[in-house]
Amino acid sequence: VLQQQAAGRRIVLAIDDAHLLDQPSAALVHLVARADNATVVGTLRDGEEIPLAIRALWTDDVVDKAELSPMAPAETAGLLAEILGGPVDAGSADRLGRLSAGNPLLLRELVHAAAGSEELTRTYGIWKWTGRLELAPNLTDLIDTRIGQLTPAVRAVVELVAFGEPLGLQLLNQAVGQQDVEIAEERGLITVIQHDRRTNVRLAHPLYGEILRRRCPVSRTRRLQADLAELLERVGKRRRDDLLRVAVWRLDS
Repeated sequence: VLQQQAAGRRIVLAIDDAHLLDQPSAALVHLVARADNATVVGTLRDGEEIPLAIRALWTDDVVDKAELSPMAPAETAGLLAEILGGPVDAGSADRLGRLSAGNPLLLRELVHAAAGSEELTRTYGIWKWTGRLELAPNLTDLIDTRIGQLTPAVRAVVELVAFGEPLGLQLLNQAVGQQDVEIAEERGLITVIQHDRRTNVRLAHPLYGEILRRRCPVSRTRRLQADLAELLERVGKRRRDDLLRVAVWRLDS
C-alpha cells in the first residue's frame, strides 16, 4: 500500500520513540527500511527495551545509528537563548543545564514552566532564573513517562534515594531488597557511582528527585527521613558529614 501511494516517489518514514513500537509494527518498519526507495529516521531513548526488528536495523547496517550525548554548557546556553529570544545569565544557564542533565526536551519544558511564573525575568536584555522550579503539567507528564509504573518495592528504593542521595549502596541494601535496587538501576531510575572507597547511589536524573520529593505525602516523607537516620546510626557514622546528615534527617522527620 505504501509503495502504491508513493507512486515511484521516495518514502520517508519518521518514528519518534521507536522503542515503544510493538513487534508487528517494528517488523513493518524493518521491511520498509530495506526498500530501495525508502528512508527511515527514528529516535530511541537510552535504557529502554528495544524491539529486535528495530535493533537489527543498525546491527545489519540498514541504517546508521548516531549516539547523542548530553549538551555541553555552551550548547545549553545557546539553546536557551534561542528559546527565550535573548541571552541568559551564566548562573541561570548552569542551573537549568544541571537540572535538565543536558536533555534539550527537558530543558525546553523547564523554560516553558518557568516562563509562566515570575521566576524567569528579563533585565537589560538578559534573562535570569531565580531557581524556583515550577512543576508544570507538561513537565510532570514527561517525567512520569520516563519513570513509568513502579511496584511498591521499587518505589521504596527510589524514594529513599530521593531523600537520602548520595546514599551508600550498602546502606540502601539494608533498607530494601537488593533485587529491587537492581531493578531500579536496570530501569535507569538510579545510578551507582564509586566515590573514594564508598559506593554511592544517586537518582539517574535530577528532576526525578524534584518530582518524587514534592509528591511524597508529608507523613511518608517524615517516615523516610527517620528511617534514613536510623539506618545510618545503625551502620555507624564513618564520615565527618554523617553526623550532620543524621541530625538534619531527625529534625526534618
